[in-house]
Amino acid sequence: MSAKNKNRLRDFQVALSERLQQATRQPERRARLAVAFGGQQFLLSLDEVAEVAPVPALVRVAKTQSWFSGITNVRGTLYAVTDLSHWLTGQPTRLDGEARLVILGGDLSKARTAVLVSRVLGLRQLEEMEQLAANADAWTIAQWKAADGTEWTEVDFHRLLVDPGFLQIAA
Repeated sequence: MSAKNKNRLRDFQVALSERLQQATRQPERRARLAVAFGGQQFLLSLDEVAEVAPVPALVRVAKTQSWFSGITNVRGTLYAVTDLSHWLTGQPTRLDGEARLVILGGDLSKARTAVLVSRVLGLRQLEEMEQLAANADAWTIAQWKAADGTEWTEVDFHRLLVDPGFLQIAA
């Protein structure tokens, strides 16, 4: 990666981090982190996200499901990494320049879990969307539709981390 691209990536990460911090200081607006994986768009609660990072080296773990990407070290802390696209659709995430690691935080930080997403799309405000339906899966909260017609699924990582299908990583 060239120095120019590294600087752009660092600038993007700093700007996203600042926006995440600013959004959490504005409780009257319900901001969500928008991500894409499995060909769909998802909304993640900022309370459940500690950090968004480029995808570091992943070490595969023998005899685990193919969607369990392995273990990675982020600044001295080991995280278990799940490829959400592969888990949801069977199609692995392409580890290109847009793929990101979302490290779970808040009261989920003890789980030392990170999820692989295809792209981070920024922040979205729930107030600017129309709620379509209640949760479709046990690990989702609601379906939303933006003014531009884009449909979003709001994820609840608390529910996902107790879903038997998600927890069963042994092959």
